[in-house]
Amino acid sequence: MSWSATTLSTSETIARHEKEINIQAGSTARKAIYVAAGLNVWLPSDEFADCTYAILTYSDGSTATVNVAANKIPLPTAKYIVGIDLYDVSDDLLFSFPVNEGYGATLYDSTGAETLTITDSSGRYGGGWTETSTFGDYSWQEKIDLAKEMLGNDISTKLKERGLYVDYEAGEVLIDLLTNPETFLVACDYLTLSLIYQDLLSGGFNELFVQKYQIYSQRYQDELAKGLKRMDIASTPSGTTTDYQIEILGRLSR
Repeated sequence: MSWSATTLSTSETIARHEKEINIQAGSTARKAIYVAAGLNVWLPSDEFADCTYAILTYSDGSTATVNVAANKIPLPTAKYIVGIDLYDVSDDLLFSFPVNEGYGATLYDSTGAETLTITDSSGRYGGGWTETSTFGDYSWQEKIDLAKEMLGNDISTKLKERGLYVDYEAGEVLIDLLTNPETFLVACDYLTLSLIYQDLLSGGFNELFVQKYQIYSQRYQDELAKGLKRMDIASTPSGTTTDYQIEILGRLSR
């Protein structure tokens, strides 16, 4: 599975380290679209011919993976949708629709170049826009997303230092050589928590927050170093593992 399609930290995983961490967050209000179960998202056949499945993200933080069949995505649950991501058979992310228009029947992807329309069986628009609090009442989702991005950059740096490379002109991504990304889950949790306490410090000095930030920053460095020794890689992105627990010397520092 590609790095972009991999889920590491969630509100639940960071709560394993600190049970009350999520109640220190605020809610995030955003536009969402509500559709009844049984409706479809129709895909124009030419632009989306390589799409084989979609991951729907709901406002409560849950997701649903559904197969693309006959140029349409069946919507399985009556929930508030805040994101639609389309993947090909190799688990590569092809299109990402943030679902934040707030009006109309047309959804635009993150580049603004591609569009989708939600319809019922007779071709009529089948959704309604609303405003909702994403990922429950409390969420550190932005910090979770940032931590995964930063972690991915740190891993990519180490892979490059080891002399690994991919065909960037062909759209390949270096970190997709990693075949066991889940081994970095705890590292991602620690980085997320350090970012959270760094954010909390912006509201005013608190000695406990300083200590927590320092503790989790150090734990991240330690767990990242361990993860780099556990990781398996393939010779091509999203391919079969060829090297197990490769040796990478040294450690990152900030």
